[in-house]
Amino acid sequence: YDTFLNAAAAVARIGSDVVFWSIGGGDPALLSALQRTAETLGVSDRLTWFGEIKDPDIVASLFCASDLCVSASISEGFPNSVAEALACGLRVVGTDAGDTRRLIGDSGESVPIRDGGAMSRAILRQLEHPPTRELVRHDFLTRFEPLRLLSRHEALLSEVAAGS
Repeated sequence: YDTFLNAAAAVARIGSDVVFWSIGGGDPALLSALQRTAETLGVSDRLTWFGEIKDPDIVASLFCASDLCVSASISEGFPNSVAEALACGLRVVGTDAGDTRRLIGDSGESVPIRDGGAMSRAILRQLEHPPTRELVRHDFLTRFEPLRLLSRHEALLSEVAAGS
């Protein structure tokens, strides 16, 4: 979150109409500390903290109402939130953690972990030249179509089973 908050502060200084949403739950003490950091950085008036949202339709609605998804993870496997955003046709700026770069493909940018400067520059670039949602969604589903993924997993599991 420090990377995201620092990037948000830099973007807010340049883009007067930019607002930020945070979706996800966690430790209330950590949330309080993050809100204080946002206040110190001068972005608290542009940042809405939604907390944990369990209804996938609400999450999809928020993605569809957004211009860009930002993921500032320092550690990932397969980041579901990035995949969900791309499936909704939303471009992503994410840190190069786990499979994030592979998921994003040409539908956004991947930046070094903990590099708020690179993240803010990527956010600004993506906001300037947005591809259409249809292209983002098509690119993602072409590369990660559920039946194709199932087929790949079946092949992998068959190979593993044959080797044992």
